[in-house]
Amino acid sequence: MLAAVSLVTADVLYDSTKSPDQLQAGNSADPSDVSVDDAEEDENEFADAPWDEETGDDGEADPAKDENADTDDAGDTSMTTSGPQTIIDMMGSGDWDGILALAESGADVTMVNEYGEGPLHMASAPHNPQLKALKALIKAGADINKQDVDGCSPIIWAVHNNHYENTKALLEAGADITLVDVKGRVVKDHAMSQKMRSLFAAPGEEIDSGLKDLESDEFDSEVMKSEEDVVLYMYSPSCGYCRDFAPHYEELAAQLRPTSLKFLKMDVTKGNPPGAYSVSNLPSILLSKKAQAGQARPEPLLYDGKRSVKLITEWLQRTATNRFMFTAGGKEQGVPDSFDAAAQDGTEPVETAAALTADAPDQNDEL
Repeated sequence: MLAAVSLVTADVLYDSTKSPDQLQAGNSADPSDVSVDDAEEDENEFADAPWDEETGDDGEADPAKDENADTDDAGDTSMTTSGPQTIIDMMGSGDWDGILALAESGADVTMVNEYGEGPLHMASAPHNPQLKALKALIKAGADINKQDVDGCSPIIWAVHNNHYENTKALLEAGADITLVDVKGRVVKDHAMSQKMRSLFAAPGEEIDSGLKDLESDEFDSEVMKSEEDVVLYMYSPSCGYCRDFAPHYEELAAQLRPTSLKFLKMDVTKGNPPGAYSVSNLPSILLSKKAQAGQARPEPLLYDGKRSVKLITEWLQRTATNRFMFTAGGKEQGVPDSFDAAAQDGTEPVETAAALTADAPDQNDEL
């Protein structure tokens, strides 16, 4: 499990169990800052990840290693090797230009790390797709069906992390979609959005969403008693604006899958939610923050901004109990512009964050 947390932290997305108020601007996103309690909560946070709890060095410490740790560190003045870097070395450092060059030069692209992950897996890491390198690796003979220690093949990584173009490239290369991971899931079980699920649908098959559609009798257990922050999309099947925005909400949920947020949707025509969750316009997005120790769950917050995946993500960053951040090169950065681009690709057009203005309100259906 530690490997999964380290991967996400190092590459792009990190979800802290500290509140935004506790994490002041400029604080380091260094994973070493995470407390023991944070680490325990992170285990639940990644329960739905392609990897499983068995992934990573989470066993008992090796006394022999601990005994020599200080001596070894003191004698090692360089963290680099004198020989040429392998593709595994480059995976660890995120050197995708180097990986691309190795693939194009005929180097061995079948190597894997201690978790059975090869460069073809890592080309679909969370929020860091490497389509050009992925295609070069396939051409160079990388095993497109190689399963890691959790039974996850490169296409499972691509689908779970919502990398649509990577998924299409792997399908075109003949990736096996029947392989089963250690949790008994095949590739399409990892798809959250209709857009991604459409890649695995048979001709004429109705494509549903991977998001749970909340029934009124489930509201108490799924929302009010949830130990997570819940993002709730309120809609009606007859609402045209709801139908237009639904694919973008699914993209939002898929993009923020590595966080501790729980995404649900609810058809308001199937039953009335509790008073505080009643809305006057559709579609509406609510954030129900988890209850603090000894306190009742606070009333939900209504998102009242533009319907842009990037802008909604920024709102969730500011308001969610657990602050999540995006990093590049070890430094925090803003929400990637690719969030809106991913939502638009293959769906009905939606205004991007850059194009939105305060005097151009979104349209809604009134209830």
